[in-house]
Amino acid sequence: RVHRLPCTPRRVPDPGAHHVVVVLAESRSGLATAQTLATGLGVRADEVLVLAGDAPVGPGGAAPADRRSVARVADLARHRERPVVVLVTVPLGPDPAAREAVRGTLEALAPDQVWAVVDAARRTVDARAWLEQVGPPDGVDAVALTGTDATAVPAEALDLEAPVVLVDGRPASAVAWVSMLAARLTRHDLERHLGVA
Repeated sequence: RVHRLPCTPRRVPDPGAHHVVVVLAESRSGLATAQTLATGLGVRADEVLVLAGDAPVGPGGAAPADRRSVARVADLARHRERPVVVLVTVPLGPDPAAREAVRGTLEALAPDQVWAVVDAARRTVDARAWLEQVGPPDGVDAVALTGTDATAVPAEALDLEAPVVLVDGRPASAVAWVSMLAARLTRHDLERHLGVA
């Protein structure tokens, strides 16, 4: 199954386009992923915009604001000469008001791509529910999996609807998955499961 993994997002904007990429994360810990994506798009890491639900925290941690600030970010995104990467933080199991705020933010930003940062230690059923609650109606385009060292079963994330494109900040190729999973095998595992002595 690993050899057939999609390693690219569902939607890939035209490379020459000035596009908007939204990264959904449970907290500001998703900033590292957003910065990785930004640098890959030729945007400086410190230019990533951060929105807490519908309250912008801005590049470099500017002060929070209101819906007008979201509109300003959306306007900036439409008129900028290069891609815009926006981290939108929304906690697991958000209340209905927070979900509506995130939906409004996504509508205002009209992103070309939506990524989600998923903690590998999170139960897959919980991660799936969170993605359905806060993602766009047609789902996220890609998952960036983090914290794989904290779980015995990081490959469970492959059961999510969107392709896992980054694993702990690195491209999620079939070779990367096999390497990561093989490193977890101990001699005892090999003896017990494969009969290797």
